[in-house]
Amino acid sequence: FRLRVVCSNTNDTAYSNSVSAEVITSTPNDAVCDAITLTRGVTNYCGTTVCATATGDPAFSQSSPNNTVWFRYVATANGRVEVKLKRPDGAGTGLFGWLATYTASGTCPSLTLTEVVNTNNGFNLTTNDSVVLQTPILTAGVTYYFMLDGVNGASGAYCISMPITQIPACATNVSPANLATGVNLPPVVSWSAVPGATSYGLFWSSNGGSTYDSIGSIVNSLSAQVNNTLGNTTYHWYIQPKNTAGNAVGCVITATSFTTIAGPANDFCNSATTLTAGNVVNGTTVNAGASQGVAACVPAAGT
Repeated sequence: FRLRVVCSNTNDTAYSNSVSAEVITSTPNDAVCDAITLTRGVTNYCGTTVCATATGDPAFSQSSPNNTVWFRYVATANGRVEVKLKRPDGAGTGLFGWLATYTASGTCPSLTLTEVVNTNNGFNLTTNDSVVLQTPILTAGVTYYFMLDGVNGASGAYCISMPITQIPACATNVSPANLATGVNLPPVVSWSAVPGATSYGLFWSSNGGSTYDSIGSIVNSLSAQVNNTLGNTTYHWYIQPKNTAGNAVGCVITATSFTTIAGPANDFCNSATTLTAGNVVNGTTVNAGASQGVAACVPAAGT
């Protein structure tokens, strides 16, 4: 570009040497009420936070808002979703920033925003071509607002999208009923189907739910038989649905418990029935549990 200078009193004209200039435009989604709608598997929006402001923006737990832009998403199911951030092709400076999540009450232009705190929300497109973040646990049908902001006032270019695969929600334990007693051995547990789940992890506790062990991953089934269990014992359990996007989060709160039926009188080696010559002992292995094993009752050598 060259600058043309015109004197107001003489109309004389002069031109400068060549100069460079950058055309600055406003940011279309600078305000929350101008948030751009994201649709999973469809929207891929590229923009910049250069020229964005923080006017009227809410408090953010990770930083003070600086150059913020806004997006809107209506959750289609309970659970977390992935948000992919990518440095645009050819962009000199990618955004180094945060992704904050909010719910809103009221109507524009007077929305009241409440942050849904999420610790997994930092990204750096200056050193990474792309980053995938997970949102907090969302509730189906609720509209959420995502705020992109630079760290320490940083600004830069970005592309944002939401992959179609969503982290599944937690399942509901179906049977045995919570606090059930007299459950036959070996127990069979079942749970509800979860949309989008491709497998289910079964977690099991025999110490009142203090700690859980992974029993395994179940595919193509909503039930499982658990072997090596004991009679007259209380077990806690829960299910963790999984898919390629990740594992359901926080499912331990869905845990339920049941107590197995008492086994035969001689279920354990330390209560073994004594056999004597000429006597017949009748019994059954129905509801016999997985006892401690012979080694638990055989004295060590020399004792």
